[in-house]
Amino acid sequence: MKLFSLLSLLAICHISAFSQSKTAKAAPQSTTVLLSGDYADPSILKDGDKYYMTNTSLNYFPGLRVWQSTDLKNWKPIGYALNKYVGEVWAPDFVKHGDTYYIYFPAYPGTNWVVTAKNPAGPWSEPIDLKVKGIDPGHIAGQDGKRYLYFNDGKMAELNADGLSLKEEPKKVYDGWQYPKDWTVECMCAESPKLHFYNGWYYLTTAQGGTAGPSTSHMVVQARSKSPVGPWENSPYNPIVHTYSSTEKWWSKGHGTIVQKPDNGWAVIYHAYEKNNLPHGRQVLMEEIEYTKDGWYKLKRNPKIESSSIFVHNLKTASDNFNSSKLHEQWQFSEMYDLTNMQIENGTLILQSNNDSIKAIHSTANTANYEAEIEFTADNTIETGLVAYYRDNGYAGISIKGNKISRVGSSLKYGSPAFTAADIRFLKIRVKDYDLTMSYSVDGVKWINYPNSMNLQTYQHNNLGRFSSLKPGIYWKGKGKLKIEKFYFREI
Repeated sequence: MKLFSLLSLLAICHISAFSQSKTAKAAPQSTTVLLSGDYADPSILKDGDKYYMTNTSLNYFPGLRVWQSTDLKNWKPIGYALNKYVGEVWAPDFVKHGDTYYIYFPAYPGTNWVVTAKNPAGPWSEPIDLKVKGIDPGHIAGQDGKRYLYFNDGKMAELNADGLSLKEEPKKVYDGWQYPKDWTVECMCAESPKLHFYNGWYYLTTAQGGTAGPSTSHMVVQARSKSPVGPWENSPYNPIVHTYSSTEKWWSKGHGTIVQKPDNGWAVIYHAYEKNNLPHGRQVLMEEIEYTKDGWYKLKRNPKIESSSIFVHNLKTASDNFNSSKLHEQWQFSEMYDLTNMQIENGTLILQSNNDSIKAIHSTANTANYEAEIEFTADNTIETGLVAYYRDNGYAGISIKGNKISRVGSSLKYGSPAFTAADIRFLKIRVKDYDLTMSYSVDGVKWINYPNSMNLQTYQHNNLGRFSSLKPGIYWKGKGKLKIEKFYFREI
């Protein structure tokens, strides 16, 4: 009887321990989505009890939007750091040295630049040309005060003391981490060096595998050194972040920055595509990490176990009646539009064009499903369109010139039948699950559907070869003046 009771007790304890173990594995740390929409290559700066972030801004300007947060989860925009077009802006690095803030960034296909400010909200300096090739600059200052700038492919150069020029030519100091040869990746592409100092070690966090391509391409890898110039030792926990299967919710996870949280814990902030939602762009995600007893960092959860996601809504596309004295921050222009040709008067956005090239202004969208509408008047010499806009090589929507209504797009499979309609003052597009429908109206009440709809699932980097995301946009072409009285937006 006693033997039976003892065996029963042992069995109950074993079952209880097993259940607790299973429960712990079934509840991994969550992946928090900080910014939904295309905010690739996040760089985060902790400054006292505040955090600042900026991202790739591609060929849109104003560029290098600056975000502020106190908890790493809720972010608000506080301005732009770049108000001059110097090329296509890729992965930046946001740092503070002394009492000055710096953002280092490459402008493809040219050189690397830096802007500075005494306050993250600005004003920011004019961009300063560092006159060095490469991409993804990453800054670190040694304990002796010397400053260094890392680039892709493991190259590094010492900076002059003011951080505004290089003291030497870049040299290679890091070979990257060799992932298994049978992994499905886009390329080696050692990029995005982000550096921090902790507990006697310099940590070099880089991206490898390629930003897009196959779902399992991108990753975050880690190396460390006792010196800011190396030699670098790769982590036994590599890769820190990686997509292991196309069945996961998040694809091409990579490009990480390590940051200390408000509770003094640690996190990695990176970007990724949502599965089957590639036209929405690379979104900003965060996961908790921990330092091991042997001085490496790793995810708190098993990296091969898919985690849950929490969406945090931030800057949203909003309706706009242009009643402010300046353009709201949600708007960006494509490439080198001359801002002297734009003005706001009496609740109307006025866009002047002096040539026949296509110009576009788009609104930041952090939702893939929406309805957008404009009320406008335009000279008969101006073609006006409301489109789902990816880039100049990927857009689709409805346009009007004079009395001629037609579908417009960078690639139209079956042509674009035109219709004649007088006194059209309103255009509308609706994007739902990447199906695009279009309509037009005289009064904004009674709408006429354009008969040929489209699917926009292919409007993404793997197909078009250029990074961006689909957003509601207004485009115009021709010589003359376009007036936008109202922009209406509704998430669906």
